[in-house]
Amino acid sequence: MSKKLFTAIFVLMIVFALLAFAGCTTDDDPDVTDPGITDPGDGGDTGETTDPGEETDQNIEFTYYERSDGSYMVTGFFDDYDGSAKIVIPSEHNGKPVTRISSNAFSGCSGLTDVYYTGDLAGWLNIEFANSYANPTSYADNLYIDGELLEGDIVIPDGVTKINAYTFYNYRDLTSVTIPDSVTSIGYQAFNYYRGLTDVYYTGDLAGWMNIEFADYEANPMYHADNLYIDGELLEGGIVISDGVTKINAGTFYNCRDLTSITIPDSVTSIGSGAFSGCTSLRYNEYNNGLYLGNTENPYVVFIKTKSDNVTNVMIHSGTKVIYSGAFARCNGLTSVTIPDSVTSIGSQAFWECSDLTSTTFQGTMQQWKDISKGVDWNYAIGSYTVTCTDGVLDKNGQQIS
Repeated sequence: MSKKLFTAIFVLMIVFALLAFAGCTTDDDPDVTDPGITDPGDGGDTGETTDPGEETDQNIEFTYYERSDGSYMVTGFFDDYDGSAKIVIPSEHNGKPVTRISSNAFSGCSGLTDVYYTGDLAGWLNIEFANSYANPTSYADNLYIDGELLEGDIVIPDGVTKINAYTFYNYRDLTSVTIPDSVTSIGYQAFNYYRGLTDVYYTGDLAGWMNIEFADYEANPMYHADNLYIDGELLEGGIVISDGVTKINAGTFYNCRDLTSITIPDSVTSIGSGAFSGCTSLRYNEYNNGLYLGNTENPYVVFIKTKSDNVTNVMIHSGTKVIYSGAFARCNGLTSVTIPDSVTSIGSQAFWECSDLTSTTFQGTMQQWKDISKGVDWNYAIGSYTVTCTDGVLDKNGQQIS
């Protein structure tokens, strides 16, 4: 073989070797795995490919914090969230119940679609969610309780006394909920964004429903529902609150659009925020520039609101006990109001942003004015008004100026 031929063959071999090497390292080769990426399906134990819908979920582990009562709080993931579509929340850890989920436990779980809870409904209701994002239904569409999809009609177990805050937050697969008469409180936004709900059933009587303490509007399932049934009867038309009742809790009749009248006894001395909000069919009693609810003998127990936002002065009836929350809110043209000494409470945000109000006349003593129960932000953004009482004048902070 000549020297020239040998050289040519040698060069060709080098070229073919370089091409082969380049082909093995192309980014398009499906058989090559980036060494910086670990397959989450096998956890690094084997080279086998596993179904990420099964194996990945089984590999998700939570971190926990032992609470003072021996129960556990879920605080987050042992490793970073890997984008799994489902998670399984255990009802117990180390033989003790899981009773709380911290605020950032599921932060960033945007790929979550299904949540499985291994306990029963009573156990889920017993979990305290630190905020709305602590409940994984803030991200997921479906909640499975003990293997069953929570959908349609649900019945809260008898004996449950409390529905915690955010319990059904952002859950949309339920059409009705039955609440037993054992429930006495429902936490903040427990039913917020519960948009598929149409009917609420309460197994007790009207007095029992009124005894439930709703943390806010969204705590009441009627925030989204259309119909409220009390002991099997649709709450509609006129209702009578029993004599002797002293308090109507916040949000009690929220969104009860079928109510046309509510008889309120003189014994009522305080009404929580939003108790009648959304009751669009209610008929009111009129006096001066105000609208009221009351009873046959005293139609003016509660000052609900002004006839319009454009009123400039209002004299509240001498039989009024309660000025309802938001009663004068954003009445920017209101300059003066007269309040009788019969008033025992002023609701939250009652005079919200009444920026032109300069004079309030109270038909009682300065001490009586100070003794009136006043809700949160009742006089927010009012300005420098004064309160003229029978024995002196107070500034907006309740300090005597003359």
